[in-house]
Order: sequence, then C-alpha cells, then structure tokens
Amino acid sequence: MRCVNPMCSRGIGLVSHRLGAFDKRYACSKECRTAAIADIRRARYLAWRRAVVSWLAAHLLPHAGDARPLPARLRLPIRSR
Repeated sequence: MRCVNPMCSRGIGLVSHRLGAFDKRYACSKECRTAAIADIRRARYLAWRRAVVSWLAAHLLPHAGDARPLPARLRLPIRSR
C-alpha cells in the first residue's frame, strides 16, 4: 500500500497515520499526512470558489447593463472611517 501524499513514493510501514478519524486513507508519516490534508482542503476550496464565481456570473452579469439598482440585500453597507 502506498502513501496518500502524491509527492511521496514510500509505502506504508508498520506505523501508519490516518488522515482523519473515519478516513480509510493512510500516510507514511505525520508530515505526509498534514501535506495531504492541506492538498485536499485546498482542492475543495478551489472547487467551491469556482462554483460560487460561476453562480455569481450566471445570476449577476446578465443584469449588468440594466439601469435598475441592485436589490437591497445585495448592496454593501457603507462604512465611514
């Protein structure tokens, strides 16, 4: 069995480290485990960000040429400093 970290080519030895409490993937060391967790979280964040940007583009950009103002819930509060 191989380490879950894509940058690592080592196998799982006698001591292995799980990614999470209920996760079935194993890493060869604590360093590989934290690196793999960071990569997984970054990939999830980027996928979420792509989804949000595409949703905003689909819902707000078609109305960009309209002369009407945005609804009140989409307006940003004005802060004075």
